[in-house]
Amino acid sequence: MRTKVMAANWKMYKIPDQTREFFRIFLPLVSAHTRDEIVVCPPFLDLPAALAAIQGSNVAIGGQNVHWKEEGAFTGETSAAQLLALGVTHVYLSPILQANPGSPHGYDVVDHSRVSTDLGGEPAFREMADEFHRHGLGVVVDVVPNHMARPTPESLNAQLWSVLHQGRKSPYAHWFDVDWDAQDGRLLDGGDTMLKPNPATKRRRRA
Repeated sequence: MRTKVMAANWKMYKIPDQTREFFRIFLPLVSAHTRDEIVVCPPFLDLPAALAAIQGSNVAIGGQNVHWKEEGAFTGETSAAQLLALGVTHVYLSPILQANPGSPHGYDVVDHSRVSTDLGGEPAFREMADEFHRHGLGVVVDVVPNHMARPTPESLNAQLWSVLHQGRKSPYAHWFDVDWDAQDGRLLDGGDTMLKPNPATKRRRRA
């Protein structure tokens, strides 16, 4: 049976002193945890402080903003070799699923069934993962199942628009945690606007 991984990245937070303080507080809280592999992925600047802090603990350190090429003019990126030289054991990948075109972060997912074409699709992902594995680095993938965008046109996120349009009759209704009996079957759009499934669509489905 595979060991489950509990991982988190810091994005652009903390400086080395704050990193040391974080682990001073964090490590005692997880010292007895054996069920999962725990991986913390701070920015490159904080990796030395993090690696020193976790010595002798049950926590591993991963890197972020990693390029799969061995070296090159990739400003702001690090390589697998650079991470290995520090003692890092994992690589953290930002959301890889198909997001809204032009998304700067990948959290506004529009299709959970495929790897982002903006990132090269599944072939590029597999090439990258194979390269990291060749270096002995574990790959942590952020799939953000709880993030989804409501873009236009509707074809960019057929599953969400289907639920907003058809309500509990949608074939994707089980994807979402919705209290269908609240608000008279209407859905909130994140603000004060109520979105009510189209009755005409319901009639067509019953016919």
